[in-house]
Amino acid sequence: MASILRIALMLALVATLGGQNKPTSISAATAAAKANLNTPEGKAYDQKFEAEFMPKHFATLGQCRETVASDRRSFWIFLKLDKDGTATEVLVSPSTKLGTCAQKALLKDKFPAPPHPAYWAGMFIQLAPRPK
Repeated sequence: MASILRIALMLALVATLGGQNKPTSISAATAAAKANLNTPEGKAYDQKFEAEFMPKHFATLGQCRETVASDRRSFWIFLKLDKDGTATEVLVSPSTKLGTCAQKALLKDKFPAPPHPAYWAGMFIQLAPRPK
C-alpha cells in the first residue's frame, strides 16, 4: 500500500512540474494583468513599468521595426515577471513580425521588481492609429 502511495505522489509531482512549462494562454495573461491593475500595488507598479518601458526599450523596438518594416500593426505585449523583475514569459497579441522580434529581446531583459512573483504586466504598442 505504501508503494502505491509513493507512486501516486511521484506521478502527481511529475504532472505538477510538467505543467509549469506549459505556455500561458493570451486570455489567461490578459486576465492576470487586468486583475493586477485592480489593486493599489498594481496601479502603482503599472505607472513605474510604463515610465521605464519606452525609454529603456525604444531602441530595441526601433531595431525590430527596421528589420520587419512591412508589418506595422499595433500589438499587446504581456510579460510574466519574477520577483526581481526578470521576464520569465513574454506573449504578443496579435502575433506580428515586430512583436515576435521584440518578444525575443524582452525575454532576455529585466524590469522593475513587481509587487509579487509570477506577476503579469501588459503594454500596448501602438504603431498605427487605434481602430474606432
